[in-house]
Amino acid sequence: MRKTETQFLPWSAATKNLESLNLKPEDKVIIAEVIKTAYINQGIEYDWVGTRKRSMVETNAVLTAVLLENFRISLMNVGKIFGKHHSTVLHYRSLYEEQLCMYNDLVELHAELSTMCFATKHSFSKEIAEALGSNEASTLKKVIRALKSENAKLFRKLETIKKIVDVSEADFPESNNV
Repeated sequence: MRKTETQFLPWSAATKNLESLNLKPEDKVIIAEVIKTAYINQGIEYDWVGTRKRSMVETNAVLTAVLLENFRISLMNVGKIFGKHHSTVLHYRSLYEEQLCMYNDLVELHAELSTMCFATKHSFSKEIAEALGSNEASTLKKVIRALKSENAKLFRKLETIKKIVDVSEADFPESNNV
């Protein structure tokens, strides 16, 4: 995509501000993807960025809640992402917690974005991340089975790699306990 096409994507304004922040590179990637997903989901247009248009404010409020819950990020840094003062970010947070959490579509957006953050940060599939949010015993048992299966696959991959590079067990003593 050419630079001129990129600058008209609504999320490009917020994601370009990420580069200047003191965050882990992998967190920057996740945050950029979360912003992009939220803006697409809510139909945010480039002209709306930085305005007080209702859907823009609501989307930023949901994003603020998600970012503050899932990342070690200050109010000032969230404000820098959106090009807003940290007091506006405080307003966004309280707006979501006190009012917007009553709207099903915004609660669903919040859940989707939080699941995306959790799954990406912890390298889980989206299904496992969603199930971890459940308190039902049957759902959690499925998660345990899925995680055990994934663990077994990773162990087999590790064993294959060890054989390829001819590594002795003394180099990886902790793999005996898996």
